[in-house]
This record gives sequence, structure tokens and C-alpha cells, in this order.
Amino acid sequence: MSNDQVLKIPNSWFHFQDGDDLSGHQHNPFFVRGKDGRYYDLASQLSLDDPSVTRGIATADVDGDGDLDFVVANQWETSYFYRNDSPNIGQSLELELLNPALSPNPSSEKGKMAIPAIGAAVKVSLPEGSQLVAQVDGGNGHSGVRSPVLHFGLGKIDPNTALPVDIQWRNHKGEIKQTQLLLTSGKQTILLEESV
Repeated sequence: MSNDQVLKIPNSWFHFQDGDDLSGHQHNPFFVRGKDGRYYDLASQLSLDDPSVTRGIATADVDGDGDLDFVVANQWETSYFYRNDSPNIGQSLELELLNPALSPNPSSEKGKMAIPAIGAAVKVSLPEGSQLVAQVDGGNGHSGVRSPVLHFGLGKIDPNTALPVDIQWRNHKGEIKQTQLLLTSGKQTILLEESV
């Protein structure tokens, strides 16, 4: 039965009160990939292993220093912001990919509005030959949302290194478009239709 069907029958919903939860109090895992390629939960080593009823997490470079910070939203309890103050961060590239909106807006820059290029796929090629990939995703799952800004950790490279960035997306007509740009680290906003 879908949510739309259940909403028509309010008596079928649980009656939640402060302190109630569906999944029990568990700690939030913090997985880190080891040198052996496996992922390990380091939550206890980072003092992040207090049990809670978490209903949301958001990651972003909140303080603009190139590393990802995160917020945990807990149900019935205090929510927390964790600022990443790692002294050993490398360079990063943040891409905000936009498509022009269908309706022009005379009051905006160049008379256009732009919307996130949901579905755009990006491949960043690093100097040593490895590649990083990501896709603009507006969110998934029940009530899931995600920032359309893509964050790539580049490691210890010279900040002036121009990296090949391959972008593929669909325009408003559904046509597949692609381009390759040379970008340096930092935050970049790209209006896709104008980049080809």
C-alpha cells in the first residue's frame, strides 16, 4: 500500500508521541575505507557512537574550507552539526551544474534563470590517472533530498593544476549533450548550455 493510499486512512498510521521510534536507538556508523579496500566503522574512535534515532543527515562544505562537514537530524532529541577541522586536507572541486530555465527572467543575470542539472554525470581525471565520478541527484528514498552541488576530494595536488572534467547531461529536449572542461580546484558554477 503506497503512502497516498494510507493517507486516506489515518487510523492505519501509528500514533507517535515524544520519545517513540520505529528502529530503536542505534549509533550512526561512520565508515572509512581502509588500505585493504574494505570499509570500517570508526564511529567509536570519533566519539560518534552515542545511540540515537537519526532521521536525516546532510553533508556540505559549510565553512568553505574544502572539506565536508555534516549535520545529523535526530527525532525527539538534539540534532548535531559536525565541523570537519582536519589539519591535513587536500584540494577539492565543487561543481554546481545548471541548465537554463525554460522561462526567461528579465531581472536575473543575463535575463535567464537556471535550475540544477539533475541527472548530469561528471568524470574528473586526476594527474596520476585515477578518475572520480558523480551524478547530480536531487535525492531518493522516502522524503530524501540531496544538494545538487557535487564535491570531489582531489587530494594533494597543486591548486593551479587544470584537470580534465567530462560532463554529460540532457537538455530540455532530452538530447544528450557532453563537454570537456579544464578546471582547477575550488567552487565552480557552470551553466551547461552555454559551456558548449
